[in-house]
Amino acid sequence: MTPSKVCLVALCLSVLWTWALAAVGQAQTPAAEPAAQATPTPAAGATVPPTSQPDPQAAPTTQPDPKAAPTTQPDPNVDRGAASAKELLENFHRASTNGKVRDVLGFFEPTFRKMNLQMNEAQQQVGAKADSLAKVVEEKIGKEQAAALRGMSGGDMLDQSVGSPLAEAVVDDKLDWSKVKIEEKGEKAEVSVNGEPTGMPLVKVGGKWYVDSPMEMNPLQAAMMMAMLKQQLRKMTDALDQVEQRVKSGQITKDNFEQEFGRLMESASGGMGG
Repeated sequence: MTPSKVCLVALCLSVLWTWALAAVGQAQTPAAEPAAQATPTPAAGATVPPTSQPDPQAAPTTQPDPKAAPTTQPDPNVDRGAASAKELLENFHRASTNGKVRDVLGFFEPTFRKMNLQMNEAQQQVGAKADSLAKVVEEKIGKEQAAALRGMSGGDMLDQSVGSPLAEAVVDDKLDWSKVKIEEKGEKAEVSVNGEPTGMPLVKVGGKWYVDSPMEMNPLQAAMMMAMLKQQLRKMTDALDQVEQRVKSGQITKDNFEQEFGRLMESASGGMGG
């Protein structure tokens, strides 16, 4: 995926769950300090062993890399809006070094971020049901058919790879802001690097700057779209469950699996509004 398209992954209605996007800020939880252990007091007359000294020939203790990525998963629900467009871009660039959608999703405008989180949750439910069906199919139908089902899950969208739209402005591991142009027009802003558009528009909402949604729709339209897509995903989940139950009961066998699976899935995806 090129930097200019890093944040604008389209929603693929034919698959119904490939909504796409970019990532969220990082919340690294520091490790708790270990509780201090009390030094036991030797009994009267007991021989106290000498305190062990560090071996001068031993390898030095490895210190944690301060630049290493956090080990905790960033929370994609966190609002990462910024007071200025430049601050937003700088934070987005820093967070995107992990290269995952979850790392930067919080920088997107709230309505679009919420849609993606809801869509990902619904997609995970479909994926879980597809994996459940795959186990049954592998046992009763065949490994080839099971492998195709496992491919339906698509994984967690929040773990999809992304990159920084400012990657071309990095010189010696630092952002060169002379290469970046932010053109603000009221509540909107366009960003270019070396004179080339990044394809990542910005928007100001509630006094904060965010990455704008690539979809031109108001909150009501967004809610209607989400309701429709979630309904379709529920239908797909139900269809997969029907296939699983019929495979278990013997109604669907290796001889009619392809036909019956296709019929039920076609019925589930027959009408986007139905």
